[in-house]
Amino acid sequence: MPSDLRERRDSMRAMVLTGRGRLELQQIECPELHPEGVIARVEAVGICNATDLRVVDAEDPEQVWPNRPWPVVLGHELCGVVERVGPDVAGWQIGDRIAGWCPPCGGFAEWCQFYPAYMAAVKVPDDMAAEDAALLELSIGTARYFFPERVMAVVRRARSALVLGLGPSGLLYVRECGLLGIPVVYASDRHETRRKLAAEMGAAEVFGGGDEPFRALSERGEQVDIVVDTTGKDLFGGIARVIRAGGAIVPFGVGFDWAANEAALTERDVIVSSANLEEGWSAAPVVLDWIRSGELPVSKLVTRRGTFEDIPEALEAIRARRDIKVVIRPV
Repeated sequence: MPSDLRERRDSMRAMVLTGRGRLELQQIECPELHPEGVIARVEAVGICNATDLRVVDAEDPEQVWPNRPWPVVLGHELCGVVERVGPDVAGWQIGDRIAGWCPPCGGFAEWCQFYPAYMAAVKVPDDMAAEDAALLELSIGTARYFFPERVMAVVRRARSALVLGLGPSGLLYVRECGLLGIPVVYASDRHETRRKLAAEMGAAEVFGGGDEPFRALSERGEQVDIVVDTTGKDLFGGIARVIRAGGAIVPFGVGFDWAANEAALTERDVIVSSANLEEGWSAAPVVLDWIRSGELPVSKLVTRRGTFEDIPEALEAIRARRDIKVVIRPV
């Protein structure tokens, strides 16, 4: 066991959510090693624009993330170096770097426990920057929705796709669509900075928000094979106008009930993708190769970097749409 963990294993620094909107930098107990867990020293952690912000703002955090009452340490987009290994863990050893989709919360701390058997765990190469490795979580989380076989069959024959919403997930989807061989990728967002970045990520044409992409495509008599919705808003009417029969919808945004429209979609043989751990396992090695090769330039998304002390300010910047992605290091 490395000496720094042996000397400091009783306590660690962490940014703790103690109540609604109340974050406090505290000295707390280090996690106790679980038989199926590995404890890793956190190298870098991304702030999740969706879940972390929603939990911080929630009147009851368990309404957003079950079994996570106050006080809670957030941060699930992380990379760390393994320093302790549980007796029931196979394939991991001290010194390995770990990341992937979807570890438990706890990354806003100096150490965090991962459970490799219950996540799409990735052994991070030594030459990969910690910042890039932390963004493996979101990158695998987005890409996995393409990996159900029925959806991948649509991807293989797709001529075009439309990505709605250009936060971090939407921007990743723009590039992932291209990497999967979809010739034309359209994108839409109301923020000019994000539209410009979508073009850098490979979008052929970028529309404003609201009804603009649906109106523009409809006026041209054009439809797309895949619609990726990261907004979580009720855009069903517009999506129904532009998606081609036999297409697929990737519903990454939280909030809209796609099941309520299942009958209308089934009539046109449109699939609504769903993805879990199995698809995460399939996506993980592909995404790792994309990031490592530079084909998926995740660092382009990062607009702010900081330490634990900067988390409250960074959350406010994300809430105000001043930043796209924030990556935090313990020190």
